[in-house]
Amino acid sequence: MPKLKKLLRKLLYLFFSAPQRQARKEAAQIIAEAHARRKEIERGGLQIKPNHEIELAFVSGGKPYYKFVNEQNIPVMRAFKAMDVYNELEMRIDREYLLAFFKTTRKILEHRTKLDLPAIVQLIVAAEGKMKHITNIDTLYRLASVLYIAENEDPYNWDYEFAEKKIEHWRKNSDVESFFLHSPMSDFLPSFHGLPAFKSWDDFHKAQQLDQRTTYELMLSSISAGENESETRQYLSFLVETLQKQMSLKG
Repeated sequence: MPKLKKLLRKLLYLFFSAPQRQARKEAAQIIAEAHARRKEIERGGLQIKPNHEIELAFVSGGKPYYKFVNEQNIPVMRAFKAMDVYNELEMRIDREYLLAFFKTTRKILEHRTKLDLPAIVQLIVAAEGKMKHITNIDTLYRLASVLYIAENEDPYNWDYEFAEKKIEHWRKNSDVESFFLHSPMSDFLPSFHGLPAFKSWDDFHKAQQLDQRTTYELMLSSISAGENESETRQYLSFLVETLQKQMSLKG
């Protein structure tokens, strides 16, 4: 009987340990490849697989930006983000605005001793107005951050902070609009023939940002004064400050 138990233990060890060793080996290889690719990216080289060829798209502020030759075959993680941004373009409302709307409405309903229906109606009217906009230019910039890759960027993933730095660079240099006008994104751009108040998409963009900032300030004023330290107020203040910073980039 002891011999049988010993044999069973040995068989169980061989049965379970071999797949585990193989799995660990495969995991180590994947990690090693990821580290190698990261080092290559940090050195400024884009490591691209054969089925993901890239080509130069445009230069902004002396920095080159690339795009995938076959835009229907972009890497999975970027494709998922592109789908999210396309949905925002369709709605004319981005995720940050929706979060701000829901957070503010909840605060009004939870913490007002008297229900402030006019404040809620104002927020709803503002949201409906945004959905009637032709295009949200900020969302269009975000789409560009998915489709166009910097030299020192991981082409297989989309990183929020890195994307924000790219967008800030493009805004500062004001030299990408002409490229966008001749790219597939031009389908989303407004035609200014029917908008005499705006001479360019830059004017239109500034008007949108001002409208957005005004709405966030309205949300802030709708929250009870006792909510100064609340997460909602901090979030709204962050959005206002971010917009103010973006607007100041172009004067």
